[in-house]
Amino acid sequence: MNLDKEFELYRKLEIILFRYFKIAEFLESCVKIYIKTKDSISTILHPRGYDNSYTRGMERFNETIYIPFNPFYLIESEKQIFLQMFPNKFWKIENKDKEIRNTLLEIWNRIYEIKCWLGIIPIRTIHYYYKGKFIQEKLFYGIKKSSRLTTTLKNYLRTDIKKFRWDFEHAIFRNVSKYTIKKFLNVMKIDKEGIVSIT
Repeated sequence: MNLDKEFELYRKLEIILFRYFKIAEFLESCVKIYIKTKDSISTILHPRGYDNSYTRGMERFNETIYIPFNPFYLIESEKQIFLQMFPNKFWKIENKDKEIRNTLLEIWNRIYEIKCWLGIIPIRTIHYYYKGKFIQEKLFYGIKKSSRLTTTLKNYLRTDIKKFRWDFEHAIFRNVSKYTIKKFLNVMKIDKEGIVSIT
């Protein structure tokens, strides 16, 4: 595979992590309080994204909702790759407590899995025996830390300069508040499975 293309796909997966972070934030709020929206949850969680706010610099979640689009859906071949990774369309749910909680768990499972793939969470050491001999193999995937989207976001918080490489990154982070980016970076540090509270 072309290295630039591979790097772009890596960055798209990091964008997916931010998208899932925003979905988890929304669903967690739905579980805690009743949120009135003119659109159904399946519309809000759809891969094309959702934004009912004109000013996204809000410091706290209220009735404004911003969930970015899935960049893998921009190109049909990449969409098919993404659907091979995650075949079930989790967004087709109704506004029912049990369905929301199940979807929230699914989102956090995906966050953990993608973080392992990208090397953000080191994959656990694997122990196995081969022909009577003990072999230890530690797997690690990912690109160097300086190339990660999370590093770009940290630099932005430090310098106030946005250095995004692709248009889809600019489109997604154009109006995202620094408070939201800080919360997202904190989620990226967490290395445990299962649901993690964002609020």
